[in-house]
Amino acid sequence: MFRTEHFLGPRRLVLVVGAFVAAALILVFYPRKTLFPPLPVPNGYDVFVQFAAKITPRHTSLKEMAPNELAGLVATNRAALNELRRGLELPCAVPVGIKEGWLATQVTNLASLRAAALAMDDEAFLLTQQGDVAGALNECLDVLRFGQAISKQGLLINFLVGSACEVMAVRRMTNLVTTLNAAQCRRAAIALQEHEDQRESLDEITQRDREWSRRTYGFLARIREMIEERSLELGKSFGFLDVEKEYQTRVLEVRLFMLRLAGRAFELERGRKPKRASELVPDYLRAVPLHPQSRAPLELP
Repeated sequence: MFRTEHFLGPRRLVLVVGAFVAAALILVFYPRKTLFPPLPVPNGYDVFVQFAAKITPRHTSLKEMAPNELAGLVATNRAALNELRRGLELPCAVPVGIKEGWLATQVTNLASLRAAALAMDDEAFLLTQQGDVAGALNECLDVLRFGQAISKQGLLINFLVGSACEVMAVRRMTNLVTTLNAAQCRRAAIALQEHEDQRESLDEITQRDREWSRRTYGFLARIREMIEERSLELGKSFGFLDVEKEYQTRVLEVRLFMLRLAGRAFELERGRKPKRASELVPDYLRAVPLHPQSRAPLELP
């Protein structure tokens, strides 16, 4: 009977089998196509990081600050924020570094970026107090765009900080709704719809996270990843942290608020409240937003 080891020899057979196994592992764990496309040049993210580092953060809540104290802080940060806003006019992507030290640097940058978003929110609050509703709305929409920009093509950690900015913007705008005119409500609703059009899926974010882990830490990272995935599945069944639930909650909050703004514009212009969300299409929205989980059209809040 013909035997392979007689043809190759024991040592050659081991080498050939080892080469096949190595090739299979490379194909499985290191896909050729990366999920991290080339970065834009210039990159708005670099502008954000540069000027966010110059922000003077507040160390107390807005409610505890005296009006003159808040005005002074806003004035202190105005120049840095004006420079930072230049990044909103540029293409933007998180410059993910495939190395262990990148994460520590990113944590520092994200703390500065969050402080910058809070500084913009401080401006929005002060403008509201001064009766400048249009200026406050512009500030909120900048925070919304900023949150999406600082998480684009990033990892889960970037998504979480961007999501916090998104919440900040939506909740500040919620306080403005009754003071906005029809044109302002319409503009804000359209901005939210455009925001949703550009939203990255949770699958895109988590796949990048996994690729970064594999390429940074190697084969053992994939083993750890598999264990963590199983642990997350078990954790979900007991009601522990669920990133998917967090993502869907944020999406639903934005889409319901979009409907509320469009419905308010409808009411101000037509003298009555809309009875169904479908009445807002196409004059106020291109389409009725969908529930992020069921994919069914949302009803008016």
